[in-house]
Amino acid sequence: MRRHTPDRPGIGRRSVFAGGAFVALGVAAALGGASAASQRPAAARGAHLAMAASDRIAVSRVNGRIVLIAPSGRRIATLTAHPGWADWAPAWSPDGSRIAFTRSTDGRMSFRIFVMRANRGGVRRLTRGRFDDQAAWSPDGRWIAYVSPPSDLAKPAAVRRAGIRLVRPDGTGDHLVIGGWGPAFPSWTPEGRLAYTLHPEEPGSWPASCRRLRARCGWVWTARANGTDRRPLVHGRDAHWSPDGKTVVYTPPNGGVAVVRSDGRRPRVLSHGYLPAWSADGSRIVFARMGLTAAGDRVWLMNRDGTGRRLVMRGASDPAWRPAR
Repeated sequence: MRRHTPDRPGIGRRSVFAGGAFVALGVAAALGGASAASQRPAAARGAHLAMAASDRIAVSRVNGRIVLIAPSGRRIATLTAHPGWADWAPAWSPDGSRIAFTRSTDGRMSFRIFVMRANRGGVRRLTRGRFDDQAAWSPDGRWIAYVSPPSDLAKPAAVRRAGIRLVRPDGTGDHLVIGGWGPAFPSWTPEGRLAYTLHPEEPGSWPASCRRLRARCGWVWTARANGTDRRPLVHGRDAHWSPDGKTVVYTPPNGGVAVVRSDGRRPRVLSHGYLPAWSADGSRIVFARMGLTAAGDRVWLMNRDGTGRRLVMRGASDPAWRPAR
């Protein structure tokens, strides 16, 4: 398994190639046992979940669980804890009532998109590909975008279904919108355009098609929700729009956390790290830093101008801030 440090070019997630396609694996395999938080009485858990909506951050832990924490790092609740399973990449619905995430039940030989209520109930599997990952809700909550690389490049059917796909939160309507094994890191603009990164892997791994002058591989693109009207935005990957839509936080080609105006102008690097996400009010940015091992991963927090950086949690990654209702 090859790892990219956040200060160097590359994806920034732990990655392997499955059938020739890039696959983001998320955190390490799950450990058995339930946490003390998950063993509290339901009433006590409900009291913890009753905090201010904007003060919750979902993160994936090194033990394969998804937990809810405060910006201070205080643990609020354990959302998933199943012996032998691994969960990662939580993504909040726009109203904060549900969380989509990636789950593997077979030692990360395969993984798919699931959704659950934010109070830990109603878990449902949404997708049926072999390596489905990186869920992202549309602003109206009607669709979840995700990445589905081909499970086998030698099989035409697997290649045809590969790319960025959309599925409804009830698992219906699954369809391809950006085809190929190159697009990754889906997200959405506040206006409902789909954003993605075209070939975020290192340039040495790019296909011949990236040699075209206007290919813009390694760039963030936006498109209509049906995949048309594709436009390049900024050289980098994993872009996320601020709540007011005026600023985009992303990872530039050489790594780190940067911001740029929504028109692609005035990029500015703020910190080392990757996997950035906005706070509900847009005043802060939560992000991850990768350690030499998964146990060394960290979640950090800073002001939107890069000041006030501080460590929030050790042994965690994939931070996602709950949106304001």
